[in-house]
Amino acid sequence: MVSQFLAALPLFAPVWLAWIVFYGYWGASIIYEVATGRFKKRERSGQPPQAAVAQTLLLGAAIVLEVDPLIRVWGTGVATNYSPLQALGVAVAFIGVGFAIWARRHLGGNWSGDVTIKKGHTLTKTGPYALVRHPIYFGIFLIVAGCAIYLGTASAALAVAFGALFVAYRVSTEERLMKAEFGREWELYKKEVRYVIVPRVL
Repeated sequence: MVSQFLAALPLFAPVWLAWIVFYGYWGASIIYEVATGRFKKRERSGQPPQAAVAQTLLLGAAIVLEVDPLIRVWGTGVATNYSPLQALGVAVAFIGVGFAIWARRHLGGNWSGDVTIKKGHTLTKTGPYALVRHPIYFGIFLIVAGCAIYLGTASAALAVAFGALFVAYRVSTEERLMKAEFGREWELYKKEVRYVIVPRVL
């Protein structure tokens, strides 16, 4: 059983690796910012707790749906030959990882796990924030979409739907909070950066 499980791992390794790199960088960034005093404390939340829970569940459901195939093929001895479409999926997922990490670096101490205003919060406009207003969510969606392309399963397609709902929910909440917090500066930023999430598209 163990040997069969290990034999199936290479087929799904890119799916796991994309999320591992994403969350690994996030964890390392938080540790670094706390250690260097760059992590800003929360001033106030921009949404009720139940909204944050709902958003977390949406993204969690998307991830589970994309790693669940590994569980379902446990012991089946699935072949590990990758198709060009699967290679495309891996590329899309890791482009998403890279885009999200790029955005996280520019966001710095302003980042939080939920929609929150930090003490000394500033409006980030550099790096990918000069292209779209919510680049981290664009990166996350690319990871979900890339993994779905790679897997090519019905559950992965459902994961894309959950991922899209998570992004739409989170973006609409953040747009309202940023407008309330930054007012005129936010309105000017929206005129400078017209695209909400996808560069040159949306």
